[in-house]
Amino acid sequence: MGTHRVDQRDLLEFVRDDGLELLLLSCPDAVVVAGDGDCTILFSGAAEWLFRCDPPSMLGRPAARLFAPGDYERIRRSLADAGVVRGLAVRGRRADGSEFPASVSAARITDRYGGAAVAIFVRDRTAEEELERELSERNERLRSLVVRLNEAAQRDPLTGLLHRGAGMARAEEAFFDARSAGLPFAVILFDFDHFKGINDVHGHLVGDRALQRLANAIDDHVRAGDIVARYGGEEFIAFLPGADCEGAAAVAERIRAEVERLRLEVEGVHLAVTVSAGVAAVPECASTLLDAIHAADARLLAAKRLGRNRVVAEDLDEGDQAA
Repeated sequence: MGTHRVDQRDLLEFVRDDGLELLLLSCPDAVVVAGDGDCTILFSGAAEWLFRCDPPSMLGRPAARLFAPGDYERIRRSLADAGVVRGLAVRGRRADGSEFPASVSAARITDRYGGAAVAIFVRDRTAEEELERELSERNERLRSLVVRLNEAAQRDPLTGLLHRGAGMARAEEAFFDARSAGLPFAVILFDFDHFKGINDVHGHLVGDRALQRLANAIDDHVRAGDIVARYGGEEFIAFLPGADCEGAAAVAERIRAEVERLRLEVEGVHLAVTVSAGVAAVPECASTLLDAIHAADARLLAAKRLGRNRVVAEDLDEGDQAA
């Protein structure tokens, strides 16, 4: 399998005299030379293999037949604009009509009498595209894994809720957005009533299952866009962008009532559980997010002093708390 050619003036003689024919024969890329009328006048052995084309059937025929519709014109235009083509992505077309991804470089060659032709170097990019596709798929899987790992790192392993640090980070962003828009921002702190007694009497396994059910009840009954996190131990916190104290108190009461209706059965143990909650909001009773959390915590303590299983959304004096 060698380089196949037909004579056209002295152009091929020029190729031979200048040693270009040896270069074409040894070039690993497919080489096609098109002369007047874009007819093929030289077809290298590598081109024969790449295009699966019998050279006699190609010599004297339009070189455009070797490329997908419009691609040969793109090569010609790029050559006219830049004087040389390097690494242009095209689709090659084999003798059986099948196409393959290719990279083309091209340049003009001229004989001693001014006869001109175009030398086109074609490289099959099938393996490269498959590798690029595989790398892209692997990168996508890696990105997905990183996202899942990052999400998992922000979650409390027992309840699946955000852990305290992740919850605070998201709350700070939401707080900034809400206050920038002139909206209120509410905080609810929940505490599992008598949780220590459940652990002491029934064991930590039962206690853990009870915490999971409580976390689900809170997460299922907040509003879309609210942020829920495990705050520590048996305490949970909910951040409600755009809610004032009254609105947040209604959400807290809905959750309190739902928890009170729960009848938990864990490892054969039947439990009736309740929660207490404290509610605060910016700007009603605090000016910063941390101040709102401290206010909600103080109101949670007031709810527990009043007998638990209740929501407190206002400051109470000592007489009210002792009542």
